[in-house]
Amino acid sequence: MNYLRNNYLRGLATPPTREWQATLLITTIYILCALGANTLFGLFHPLYNPGEDPIRLALVLVVFPTFLEESIFRGMLIPIDTYQKGRKAIAFRVLVSALAFTIWHPLNALTINPTARPIFCDTRFLLIVFVLGLACAMVYIRSRSLWSAIVVHWITVVVWVMFLGGRNIVAGR
Repeated sequence: MNYLRNNYLRGLATPPTREWQATLLITTIYILCALGANTLFGLFHPLYNPGEDPIRLALVLVVFPTFLEESIFRGMLIPIDTYQKGRKAIAFRVLVSALAFTIWHPLNALTINPTARPIFCDTRFLLIVFVLGLACAMVYIRSRSLWSAIVVHWITVVVWVMFLGGRNIVAGR
C-alpha cells in the first residue's frame, strides 16, 4: 500500500508540465521511429475513421487502453525515483516496462480481444509497441508524471485508431 501511495499516486499528482522539453524531445524521437518503421513495414495507411462520435471515442481511449496501461506498465512497474538512481536503474526499468507492455498486447489479443489477434501478434506492430513503451517509460522517469506518459500514449492511440486504420485493423476489417 505504501508503494502505491508513494509511487503511483505521486505520479498521478505530478503535473505533466514538469520536464516538458524532455517529454517533447522523447515524443518527437518516438514519432520519427514509428513513422520510419511504418514506412519500412507498411502496416498502417491513412484512413480517417473516427466512427459516429469521435469525441466519445477519444475519451474512451483515454481510459482504455491509455490510462489503465500507463497505470500498470509505468505507474506501478517503475519507481518514481528511478531517475535519481542512475543510468543502469533507468535502463533496467525502461526495458522491463517496455517488454511487459509489449508482451501484454498479444496476451490481450489471445484472451480478451480476439479480433485484434492479427495485428497484436504481428512482430512488426510489436516493434512499434515496444518503442512506444520505451518512450512512455523514459517520459515517466524523466518527468515523474504519469500524465506525461498518458498524453504520449493517448495521442499515439488516437492517431492510430482514427487516422491510420487502427479501428478497422483491430475489428478485423
